[in-house]
Amino acid sequence: MSALVPMLQALRKEDAEALLLKPPASPSAVREAEGRLGTELPDGLGDFYLISNGADFMPSIDVLSFRPVEELRWECARDRGLHMLTLDLGCTVQGKEWEQLPTMDRMLVISDSHSEELMGYIDAEAVGQAMSALKDLGHLDDTSGEPGWRLILFRHWDPELRWIQGGFRGYIEELAHKAEWKGATLAPCARL
Repeated sequence: MSALVPMLQALRKEDAEALLLKPPASPSAVREAEGRLGTELPDGLGDFYLISNGADFMPSIDVLSFRPVEELRWECARDRGLHMLTLDLGCTVQGKEWEQLPTMDRMLVISDSHSEELMGYIDAEAVGQAMSALKDLGHLDDTSGEPGWRLILFRHWDPELRWIQGGFRGYIEELAHKAEWKGATLAPCARL
């Protein structure tokens, strides 16, 4: 993360509204958020906050703004109008199979709330329920991984959830590669 996140600042030159990285959060602020949420932050997210405590919107590469760690909280999917979305985990599900999948209940929203887009984590318990249902339907097998946090991107104009592979670190890697295409240098230690 420490090599990837600073690359994003290189994109600011192209867009006056570009990503503005914030000063880092303190380790105690990250621990306080984890205590308040009752769980450790997902892999990569806590590391991000220790580098930049949030970030502003960057329209040039379609990046959401991210909340500071102090503003993280569980949110009810119903309050966001997302309670009818099923947790298909990116699997192709058809017909009556939809009825056998759990719907979204709560999420840890990490994007700023002033957008028509939302990025957040589905909690591990709901993901476990979805994995169990998908296995029963024959869409997952024992090699599909363990239940755990899953990162989603929801756009109000698109009825499909985008399941972000690799969680927040995977998302930041994706952005760093966009920055690389625009001329930023990706540090060799950041490559997978």
